[in-house]
Amino acid sequence: MNSKLNAFFESSASEEIKEKILLIDGHNLVHSSLYVAISQHPDDNNTGFPIWKNIICESVFSKIKKYQPNKVILAFDTKNSWRKEIYPEYKANRKVDPKSLINFEKFYPVLDTFIDTFKKSFSTIKVLKISRCESDDIIAILTKEFAKVEATEIQIVSADKDFMQLQKFRNVSQWDSIRDKVVKSLNPKKDLEIKLLTGDSGDNIFPLFKGCGPVTAEKLLEGKAVKVNKEPKTFEQVLNEEELKNKYLLNKTLISFEEIPQDIQDVILSQYNNYEVKEFNGADVWNFFIDNDCKRLAEAINSYVPLLKNLK
Repeated sequence: MNSKLNAFFESSASEEIKEKILLIDGHNLVHSSLYVAISQHPDDNNTGFPIWKNIICESVFSKIKKYQPNKVILAFDTKNSWRKEIYPEYKANRKVDPKSLINFEKFYPVLDTFIDTFKKSFSTIKVLKISRCESDDIIAILTKEFAKVEATEIQIVSADKDFMQLQKFRNVSQWDSIRDKVVKSLNPKKDLEIKLLTGDSGDNIFPLFKGCGPVTAEKLLEGKAVKVNKEPKTFEQVLNEEELKNKYLLNKTLISFEEIPQDIQDVILSQYNNYEVKEFNGADVWNFFIDNDCKRLAEAINSYVPLLKNLK
């Protein structure tokens, strides 16, 4: 009897020990912090973007300090997304506004150098930028892998609502660092289905038919008939039309994380599992803060060193 009780309490205690994993959407953070920097200090364009570097670094390290994770993954986009291979118009609507205050020709070389230097300086933070992948893909595939262990707490930092899909896992939560609030989905499956029907204008993904907004999509999911090209149709009838069905399947391929191609999944897991983690070097961290004019972080370095040393 005593042995059974001991086994019970030992198993209960082990379940309480959570591994905390922090997944940061680097692409989202880069651009949100850039707009803040340039809107407040337009001259940042001409001085190597030091204000932007401060903002993004302070954002990353404030999250590490807040969540005190065991692992930190910082994910970035590459230009050649697999989605463009399937759908060349993907994000084609995202053209640089000639009136924009940001000089992107100057910024992107600075960004590439910044990512490389950050990766070398913070050897215990896994920085992933993988060909044909977006940060969404990296975070989604790693989250699905980490979520297999229930005693793992996974925190995603991004304003991107696509990540609400991942809240189907009970141990996943999301923080929008732009609006400084929790992103919560009460029904991730339903929210995903609504997006498949309504599309994503930000990514140049179109709704199934004209006038298919969230209200119409919800009616379809409830089994109600809605007007499609002036004719009332149910969801089942919509998907019986070949053109509409193909649009739905395309949207599903582009939006649903369950549709990420297997070869993309394999390369993400391979690069993560084979990531070379070098021994923490405090001098590298100090030099990075000094070289990038991160004075406040340099002054507070003693509060970050233990957190960075404990990452694995």
